[in-house]
Amino acid sequence: MSRVAIIDRITLAEDRVESWLGRLDQEYRPTVEERGAMLVSSWRRHIDGETIELCLVWECPDIAAFWKVRSEARLDPRILEWWAATDDIAISRDRKVYGSS
Repeated sequence: MSRVAIIDRITLAEDRVESWLGRLDQEYRPTVEERGAMLVSSWRRHIDGETIELCLVWECPDIAAFWKVRSEARLDPRILEWWAATDDIAISRDRKVYGSS
């Protein structure tokens, strides 16, 4: 079985980080986990005195679970709204997807 890792990097102003993480736990994470992905770790990196990059590592047990998470998220208005709100405050964001070898 080949696991899939989804790595999200979001750069925010320091004063927005805690509220964004709260929204992540309340609004986004439950919808993603009910579809089959799990948040396995999260990290923060101070870029300067006012900017923080968050790194979130999600994991799906296999490629089928990844495609389920991805395809259902595209149809869920809660997810679309959540990312739109993130884009309104994020300095940058990036997502990479990796399969285990």
